[in-house]
Amino acid sequence: MNSESSTTWNPLRTSGGRWMTFILLPTLLVAIYLYGFAAKVYMSEAAFGVKGTNSSLNPQGLLGLLGGASGIRTAFDEGMSLQDYYKSHDAVAEVDKSLNLRSIYRRSGTDVIQRLWGDATREELDDYFLRMTDVRFDQQDGVTRIRAWAFTPEDAQNVVEHMLEAGEGVINRYSTRSREDSVRYAQAAVTEAEKRVTNVLAQLSDFRRRASLLDPQQQGTAVLRMATDLQVQLLRTQAEIADSRLFLSEDSAYLKGLRSRASTLQDQYDKEYSQLAGNSGALASFMTEYEKIQLQRDFASRELEVTLASLETARLEAQRQQMYVIRVSNPVLPQEARYPQKGLVILGTFFSCMVIYGIGSLLVAGIRDHVL
Repeated sequence: MNSESSTTWNPLRTSGGRWMTFILLPTLLVAIYLYGFAAKVYMSEAAFGVKGTNSSLNPQGLLGLLGGASGIRTAFDEGMSLQDYYKSHDAVAEVDKSLNLRSIYRRSGTDVIQRLWGDATREELDDYFLRMTDVRFDQQDGVTRIRAWAFTPEDAQNVVEHMLEAGEGVINRYSTRSREDSVRYAQAAVTEAEKRVTNVLAQLSDFRRRASLLDPQQQGTAVLRMATDLQVQLLRTQAEIADSRLFLSEDSAYLKGLRSRASTLQDQYDKEYSQLAGNSGALASFMTEYEKIQLQRDFASRELEVTLASLETARLEAQRQQMYVIRVSNPVLPQEARYPQKGLVILGTFFSCMVIYGIGSLLVAGIRDHVL
């Protein structure tokens, strides 16, 4: 008997057998899984934009039209930040806290291939959630679109709804913190300026108590005016004495009276002048310190006025910096499962196997020719 005819038939030895094994069989297995075991997957979608009255804005697109009448525009930077937030663990944890994502992605009846496996770790849950959701920010329209896939219509809708609420919470916290920070910094500057004014007033009160003077400048002006008047009277009296000597004797009562008056005026003038610059307790010795304190008080008062104006400006600016989320479309409850797309998956599997089979055949043929 021919040894070749007695050999057991092996499909891999024929091109038709190999074609069936490497192309048709995987395609058939995928089709059996899709039509016999694959769980239905539902998708829900929503769109929103971040709006603010004083932000870096993009006036183009849908949200620009919606907010054009009121002057409110899309908060472009905040929309970009939200896209990054939805990819973070914080977003997953926020949604998981409300919905218990592990129970959603391990529903009874869900096939083992698509479901979340076993006791998933935090990192595994994060990765799975990112695969089951999609967040895209349209820079042209300034709109963020959220899609979520789940194994029931209600779960898909709930995931999108809670993702929206989580984003709104982030924007509200950021907006509140931004407003509070700007006002808090301005309030801190006002408090510091008030402290400076209080300190200067305390120095001025201490000075007045030590010097027993309310205002050395006013006091000095009054004393100087009095000393000037006395000096004028003294000069007039001295001139009158000189004139009287021409026709009166030195022992005359009138001339003695003039001399007595001149002496009195001189004593009074010396006394008033000594108050200005006569000794360490004179007014002149307090002038420098008083003027320095006055300068500090004026500077502190002007600084307080500026900081109060800045605080009022910060409060008005904080009111204009309010940001909020406007929903362009709410998450809908899907009525039919559009995933998995069985026809596309089967065709994709078929053509992928053909490509792999063709490449493998060329490699095997090349190696065989090289060896032989």
